[in-house]
Amino acid sequence: MEAGRQHNGVTKVNTIESQKQINNNVDESSGVTGSHTLIAVKSSSDNHLDPDVSQAASMMSTPVHRPGEPDGDDSSSMNLEEETPIDDSEFNIPPLDFEPTLESILNDLDVDSLSEEDALAGPTQEFSDIAIQQLGGIPESSDTVSIVSKGSSDNRSRSSSRSCRPKSTITNTKKPNSILRHVVLKAITSQINSATEKINAGTATAMCLGSFVAIGTSHGFVIVFDVLQAVKWCLGDTEHRESGGSVSSLTINSNGNRLLVGYAKGLILMYDLTNGKLIRNIPDAHAAATAVLTLRFTDLPDLALCGDSGGSVFELNFKRTIGLRSCVSRCIFSGSRGEVCSFEPLLLSTVSDNPLSKFVLVAFATLSKIIVVMIRPKLKVLFTHTLICDLTTLPLVCWQMVIIQTTLNEKIVDPVLSFARHNTIAFYQTTLDSKSSVQFLPLRSVTVGYSLLNMHWLNARTLALVDVKETLRILDVRSQEELERVDLSATRLVYSSSHYKGLATGGNVSKAFALAGERACYNSVLCHNNQIIVLGTRSVHALTMRLWHERLDYLVRQHHYVDAIQLGYELYVEKAKAVLGLKGSKDSKRLIVRDKLLYILDRYVDRIPLLNFMDDLSTARQRYHDVISTCVNYYALLDHQDPIFEKIYDFCADNPFSKSAYLESLEPFLLNDQLSHMPPIIVKDFVTHYDEIENYRALEACIVHFNIASLDIHQTMKLCWTQGLYDAIIYIFNQGMGDYLTPLEELMTELISAISAEVRLTDSQVVLGNKILVYISCCLAGRAYPFGNIAKNLVEKVQTDIFQIITALHSRNSTENEQSYPYLRTFLHFDTREFLNVMSLSFEEPIFQSELGKRQKQRIVDILLQVMVEQGNFTTTQVGILFTFIAQQMAKSDSSLFVSKLLFEQVLEHLTSGNETCRIDERQEALMELLQAGGFQHFEHDKILQKCLKAKL
Repeated sequence: MEAGRQHNGVTKVNTIESQKQINNNVDESSGVTGSHTLIAVKSSSDNHLDPDVSQAASMMSTPVHRPGEPDGDDSSSMNLEEETPIDDSEFNIPPLDFEPTLESILNDLDVDSLSEEDALAGPTQEFSDIAIQQLGGIPESSDTVSIVSKGSSDNRSRSSSRSCRPKSTITNTKKPNSILRHVVLKAITSQINSATEKINAGTATAMCLGSFVAIGTSHGFVIVFDVLQAVKWCLGDTEHRESGGSVSSLTINSNGNRLLVGYAKGLILMYDLTNGKLIRNIPDAHAAATAVLTLRFTDLPDLALCGDSGGSVFELNFKRTIGLRSCVSRCIFSGSRGEVCSFEPLLLSTVSDNPLSKFVLVAFATLSKIIVVMIRPKLKVLFTHTLICDLTTLPLVCWQMVIIQTTLNEKIVDPVLSFARHNTIAFYQTTLDSKSSVQFLPLRSVTVGYSLLNMHWLNARTLALVDVKETLRILDVRSQEELERVDLSATRLVYSSSHYKGLATGGNVSKAFALAGERACYNSVLCHNNQIIVLGTRSVHALTMRLWHERLDYLVRQHHYVDAIQLGYELYVEKAKAVLGLKGSKDSKRLIVRDKLLYILDRYVDRIPLLNFMDDLSTARQRYHDVISTCVNYYALLDHQDPIFEKIYDFCADNPFSKSAYLESLEPFLLNDQLSHMPPIIVKDFVTHYDEIENYRALEACIVHFNIASLDIHQTMKLCWTQGLYDAIIYIFNQGMGDYLTPLEELMTELISAISAEVRLTDSQVVLGNKILVYISCCLAGRAYPFGNIAKNLVEKVQTDIFQIITALHSRNSTENEQSYPYLRTFLHFDTREFLNVMSLSFEEPIFQSELGKRQKQRIVDILLQVMVEQGNFTTTQVGILFTFIAQQMAKSDSSLFVSKLLFEQVLEHLTSGNETCRIDERQEALMELLQAGGFQHFEHDKILQKCLKAKL
């Protein structure tokens, strides 16, 4: 151990050189890992250790005894003989396919919580596996550890989670928090509590993050930990602890080599973290008899800021002249103009080529306003904004670099100033205008349903908010959606209320300042590198954003497969929120996520057989449906259908419950054309199953989506004719046989029989008639029925064939008593108006625009007149509809239709006859339609008027 030397009251703090081997090297004398190594302080004047700190080092370095382990003092009596290797054959130990790693072991552990006893215990070998990476970065393999109340524990054995009996539970019902990994920093927690109990260091009061974690205590100690949670330095000699009192604020510069410590009695100290030396003692940098509430370094290495309990802010300019260090302070904001509760400088040292980097900007949060001040190159107020007046909450302020899309669809990276008080958060873009002036542009304002206690950015789209009930909430800024929440009440969060009340300096603060600072936690809830670090009275917690694949793995480990699959698909379509670590081009990201999602789906499918062990059949049936539907849905969305028809079908084929659930799960995806090529054996099972459960409407809807080659034509057609599945019959004839005439003739035979019976049609007969009308409409328009299009090379032939069927003089199997034009006559009796509408639409098709087509139109008009007017047996309304149709066609500019004027006169006479007073409304409506369709040109106006008056129309 190196001896420290004291110069002008500066004490050097020493450390053991083997700290870098903390996870591997063990102190031979005590058997304690390097994480127990603490520092000692030596005075240069007498070449002896400072008594207080020497006692602290010796007591804190005492190894923590674990149940079942020998005490360190008994290490000499331990059997240190070399162990002989175990004979695998002697103990019948099976060979391993692969050697397990620490990561695989940790991933396999089923740890949901950590009891308070474990949290407060000394460091163990697990310490290095939950160590911070750049302050709290948890390794990917680490499980989530949640906060639990005192006395709780998780004593589940590893063997219990590996039971050979299949579990029937396939998924949990409560959705876990997957965004944040919550762990207790066990090594830091243990050392802080050890210092509290053994050297009377007091409780933790403040914390700062950077290249190290520094935690100050109520008795003036500062304990510095490195990134592996090992104690690096224990700072604070007796003189400074007595003169400074409680540590109230800490800050580490961006280089990680300087630490500023502020005390409740106003003292400020600066330490060199490379060697633990005290290099500056700054007792009078701010107003006397005020506590140091906030310390912050700026991007300039020689400039820091200090805020005190008087509400004033001072700049600290560090100088070094001829080897002598000094500090010059200047008040840049007086508390008399509004007490500053907190402030945050804009730090741009890690952002390259930002035009704002030439300025030093600081956002002050007073009790009533947010004020942004430029400190360099000159002092200037740039922005002010009034805050909501809430006497019980403190203002919050922070900065974040955010990608902002401009109105010109350009993306720029600018700092965003966010500030809040009570329940309102405001966001302002900070940028330079064309004149190189700093501008603050409003982006949005968000109102939440709770009062805020703390606020930090986790990344450019995600905010971490702590409310007054000590609930941490993760908020997506764009959508304003709350993504996750964590209860922090069990952490016993450290508050700085005594410092804001000025208790160590006589309480000389305003009542408003003291009231608002009642729950101040600026120095105990901090954010660094996508992590929230929470300082509790007896523990330190890290809540780290999981990487995107860690979130998926965690949900799978918790058996929340559906949540994992949904999240994976959101990542795939770029709609997920709070995403971390997914980088690359759009295509490469989709490919990576797709592979991961397919892996999770395969694991989910592997769990389907577990449902066979459920005792409740109704629950099992529902679970089968839910699981299979989910898998089929996402396999279809990812265009990876092989497992649907192979692996899932094989799992379900032998169990009637799973098979029925499987077949019924296919229905929505068939209707959406997501499953286009099903194997014939599955299609046959599908048809058989829906026949057994008599769900014929759904079966008909699905048949028209099947690939015709997959259908058993004989089985399907027999069923369709028996159950009247007319859509399916038409589809199979059209797509399977290329026959568009036979289904029309067959179905028309049934409709003709129904019409000729001269009784009211049944619902099924009406459905049949409507389907036939739609079918001929599709065929004449070149569209397939019930959806799609007819092949281009078949369109004209189909149109011609259908037109010939409609205008056929007799049916294929006609009898002697059959009237002429049976098909046309049947359509007119079934629904005159709709049939003529079909004809009107078909007349617009190209096939009827040629000379031959125009002759075909004239022919059908002549047939209609012959059937409806000359041969009769149609109502006045039906005749009126016919002439309305004819008038509409004749009114068109390119019309070549010819109809005798005498026929129009007969129609007018018929409609204005006064002999049928009971049907006056129908006749009046028919006449109005006829005249509006262009019938005026076929009549003398005076004659029409006279007849209408006479008929009282």
